[in-house]
Amino acid sequence: MRRACLLIIFIASTFCLSAQQHPVDALKVIQEFDRIAARDLWPGFEPAKTPIEFYDGISTYLCNHPSPPDGFRPVPGRRNVYLYAGQHETVRANTGTEVNGIPTATADVSNPRNSSAEELAALLLHEAFHVFEHQRYPKWGANEVDLFTYPVDNPALLAERRLESAALVRALGAKDDKDANCWARRALEIRAKRFGAIPANAAAYERQVELFEGLAQYVQFRSIGKSAALTADDFPPDQGQVRQRGYATGQALGLLLERFDPAWKSKLGAEQGGSLDELLSDRLRGMTIHATCDFAAEESDAAVARARRDIAESAANRKRQKQEFLDARGTRIEIVAGKEPLWPNAFDPWNVMILGNNEILHTRWIKLGNGSGTIEVLGHSALTEAAGTHPLFNGVHRLIVTGLADPKVSVSEGKVTLTASGVKATFTGTVQREPNVVRIVLP
Repeated sequence: MRRACLLIIFIASTFCLSAQQHPVDALKVIQEFDRIAARDLWPGFEPAKTPIEFYDGISTYLCNHPSPPDGFRPVPGRRNVYLYAGQHETVRANTGTEVNGIPTATADVSNPRNSSAEELAALLLHEAFHVFEHQRYPKWGANEVDLFTYPVDNPALLAERRLESAALVRALGAKDDKDANCWARRALEIRAKRFGAIPANAAAYERQVELFEGLAQYVQFRSIGKSAALTADDFPPDQGQVRQRGYATGQALGLLLERFDPAWKSKLGAEQGGSLDELLSDRLRGMTIHATCDFAAEESDAAVARARRDIAESAANRKRQKQEFLDARGTRIEIVAGKEPLWPNAFDPWNVMILGNNEILHTRWIKLGNGSGTIEVLGHSALTEAAGTHPLFNGVHRLIVTGLADPKVSVSEGKVTLTASGVKATFTGTVQREPNVVRIVLP
């Protein structure tokens, strides 16, 4: 496997928001960020000192950065705020990355749904917390290699996961500490059983997402007084949803630790490892509050029945989406690797669908490359076929993009350049053409 560690840092926290509902007031978002950044949210976290960069659908804004890249211009009347016309190449995901060598929080807020300026500012604060995490807690961060092999087709395990979430929700909602303690314990008991039945790397993946992303969501929601995101309905079974669930369960565990252990944040800082559920379990074991709580038999039976339905629906949905992708009208392009596979440079883990048979449908963003060149697909779906046993990290044998309108292909001295809406590729290779198909074969 190759390049996994680099990739994990770059795509640590990617969000994809749905269709745009209203324009973004970028300067209002910056004003709200400055306001909430002044709050005491985490020991040592100073978001007002963190450079932030975001794309609003028209321009890219960069704030508090000591050396803006070429093309950024100062915004009149706004100190340390710079503007770039269009989407700058450094904004591809919501994450903590580097801009001109400086750790920077970046976000694409061009499709903000009905989010207020305050909520978008809290999203930027979430990404600023990732910059802080990289520096303060370097051991945090999930290995995204493990996301693609996470087991999702076992109804019993999915049912237990849903019951665990339901117990956490009951603990969060309990007014009495005794009831909160009881349901938190029950959630952790269910988790311990479930973790004993899945591969160790899968359990570690959940815990690391909860630390890195869950605590960023904890800080994000806390900054604007927003309540817990986790619900008893939990999440769909797919691998991508496992990652999204970690945001909500990590936040939930943080809130329970806040309730039962005032010193929990300093303990995390001292240990640099461990997990939120283990920290909570240790604290609850040291308490003398006891009660009995459990799910009724019909609740457990209903969870299993629902899990079976959801897994079947998920399999059917994967098959349908793959077929819709392949049947899309327009031109199809294929990049076929030669002696060297295409390696993942970056991708969006929130928007991947593991199809099986070592195929992945990337529905928002993927960037691949090798010694022959690179291709980036942004805002368009692409299908990868693995070159090895891992669905992505042993490399990619073939990349397919469908539904393109009039892609431009040029060849000069063996160098092939392809451009289309959302697609840009440059490779050394040969071009094969068929009706509505452009295939670039690499040496």
